[in-house]
Parts: sequence; C-alpha cells; structure tokens
Amino acid sequence: MDAAGDDGRSRRAGRPAPGRVVTVAVPGGVVRPRAGSIVVPAWNEETVIERTLGSLLDGLDRAGPGEHVRPPVVVVAANGCTDRTVEIARALAARVPDGVEYRVLDLPAIGKAGAIRAAESVLDELPRIYLDADTTMSGPAAIAVLSELRSGRAHGARPPIRYAIDDASRLVRAFYRIRAELPGVAGDLCGAGVYGLSDVARGRFGEFPEVSGDDLFAARVVADDEVSIVDADPVEVHVPRNARALVKTLARIYRGNRQVSEVDDQVAGSTARRTVRDLRGAASTPRRAADATVYAVVVVLGRLASMRPATGWERDDTARSGEQETP
Repeated sequence: MDAAGDDGRSRRAGRPAPGRVVTVAVPGGVVRPRAGSIVVPAWNEETVIERTLGSLLDGLDRAGPGEHVRPPVVVVAANGCTDRTVEIARALAARVPDGVEYRVLDLPAIGKAGAIRAAESVLDELPRIYLDADTTMSGPAAIAVLSELRSGRAHGARPPIRYAIDDASRLVRAFYRIRAELPGVAGDLCGAGVYGLSDVARGRFGEFPEVSGDDLFAARVVADDEVSIVDADPVEVHVPRNARALVKTLARIYRGNRQVSEVDDQVAGSTARRTVRDLRGAASTPRRAADATVYAVVVVLGRLASMRPATGWERDDTARSGEQETP
C-alpha cells in the first residue's frame, strides 16, 4: 500500500490535465505508469461500503496480461457523511494490496457531482473508473476495464451487469428480467453503477457538471462505437426491493436525463424510441410479454414522478436496508 486515507488537502486543487500519464521510477531505471484511477463517491454508506471496497480491493494489484504498470489509485470521496462511512473506509486501508494508492476524503456536504470533482482534484492518473458506493465490482474486473481503456480500443468501458433480484418483489423482478435482455441497456455505458473513461474521453469536457445523472453525462461524451463491455466478472447491481422504490429510482434517472440535456443538448437525448423497439423484440413469449408490460407501465410511472422536484443526493435505500413490501 502506498498511502492510507487522508482529507485530500495535501495535494493541489484543480482538475487533472487530460491525457497526462503519471510515471514513477523504480530500481534499475525502469519507468512504469499507474494503471489508472478509481473514484468512489459515497454518502452515508456504512451498510454497504465495506462490501463495495472489499470486493474492489481484492486483486486490484494484478496487472493485465502482458502489461507493465503499477496498480491504480483509489479515492473514496465521502460527501457529508454523518454515519460510519469514513471510519469504515479508513479502516479498510489495512486491506489495501501492495502498490495500490488509497485515499479517503472526508468532505462537507457538496453532493455527488461535488464529491467527484473533489476526488478528481487530487488525481492525475488516467484512465479513470467511477464506481457507485452501492455497486459491487471485483478488483480483476476493474483492472480489465482500465486495461481496455489504456489499449486505445475504447474510450468508454465497463463490465457486464448482473442484477441482484432474488430479494426483490415480484414486480421488480419482472422489470429487471426484461431490462437485462434489452440490447440498448446491455451495451450502454451508463446504468450499471460503474463506468470508465479513457484519457481521450476525459479530455472532452472540463469538470463534471452539477447533474445527478453523471453516468448518463459521461455516456453521451463517447460514441456508441467507442464503448466496450469488457469480458470480466459482471458488476452486481443491487436493485430496489419494491415497486415504490423502483418508481422513485426511475424518477431520479429521468430527472437526471433532463439535467444533462440542459447542460449540453449535444450529449443528451431521449432513449424512448429505442426502448419501445427493444421491448417489442423482447416480448417473444407470454411471460416475456407480461414482463414487458410491467416494464412499460413502471417506466411511465417513473417519468410522471420525475416531474416533481428533487432535493439533495437522491438514492434508493431499500437495497441497502433490506426493506421490502408487497408487491
């Protein structure tokens, strides 16, 4: 481990220069770059942060095949946490593999976009992964994403998605069964709780804007043919447990879509037509048709709910607390 957690004030402020490769000298005169960096914004995540960081750190010191790079830098950006998130994240420094640089920023309440900006202000290393604190990704999967982004084959990348639906209600399971089969979802950079950007892609914009849909914003920075879904362990997305929480989650997503459109109408657009086309293709059996109907109804309810204003850092707590209700 190169460094344990700190408050981030020991390094300069300001956004890293896009495309800069940070190298270090090692005995013998060999110069090796870092594999990249990983940003984990978090707000009151004491129930899940150990699971997320434990999975990420395990195997994070293993370079990709044929690569000669040092392990990545991990920055946990705790945003105005009033629970044990910071304490737990700092305690995990004892489990950081050799060579991995690990930092925990204890920040005031500045929102998710603010937390990402704060993390980036202490980072130079690219490419970069952005990981939600409630999404489970393995260390080897992170290494595979960074390797793909360094190769030049892609400017946006993530692992495949696996939805954790076993503890969800019947309607939620129907929704995610069909969602998992939609081509537009399977191949999109956003919607997985994690995404990675190459140095080229990160250089296409300045600071992250004040939007809740940071993943949608990032996904619209890269073209469809610049995105790679890497062959790696899938990320486990912990879904809302009940229909009410699912509608609230979709409302947040659609609200974020509109925010991105307001920031830059060149990088945002409606996916409604593609979703309708994908749903028609997926409804090939009576059960799938029923699931597709559930999906369509929930999407409409989510869009209607998104018309109401939001306050603060929105998220679903049912996947964290185990709360469930019928249906």
